[in-house]
Amino acid sequence: MFSSRRFAALMILLVIMTVGVFGISNLATAKGMRKSGSTMKLTEKDLPPTVLSTFQKAYPKAIINGVRKEKIDTVACFEIESTEGTMHRNLFYSTDGTLQEMEEQINTTTDLPAPVHTAFNKQYPNTPISMAWRVTRGMSTTYEVAMGKSKSRKELIFDPNGNIMKSERSGY
Repeated sequence: MFSSRRFAALMILLVIMTVGVFGISNLATAKGMRKSGSTMKLTEKDLPPTVLSTFQKAYPKAIINGVRKEKIDTVACFEIESTEGTMHRNLFYSTDGTLQEMEEQINTTTDLPAPVHTAFNKQYPNTPISMAWRVTRGMSTTYEVAMGKSKSRKELIFDPNGNIMKSERSGY
């Protein structure tokens, strides 16, 4: 039927076609990275040296709790979930180590700007804020405010003047 050489060539071709059909992301999954929705969960060892170095210089006392590969608009980024004392941060770095976005968990009463707090209370009177984040992307800052429990959580995104920019259910 087939010579061993021809059989080996057909097997190689089959492998190449399989990779082409199922994509490179499945190879990454096979190497130990877990795919989660549109993100790829990684470990600290998977970070490019420039990203890890930039993070460690900016936050030498921070502990890395998680790493993911994400996209911010069209830019491929590495998200580093970290804590430093009681501060929780999610930092998004492009592959060259440039900070694209920073999310910092903030105190809902002392760190949330008054216009945001006032607008929230006007829209949702007597509703407690369960969590708030300051999101900085370039020169732009927004505030994410969450209310409710994890499976029925609703999040609002405000500009610093208290205008609602977006409303969504997260359910995680």
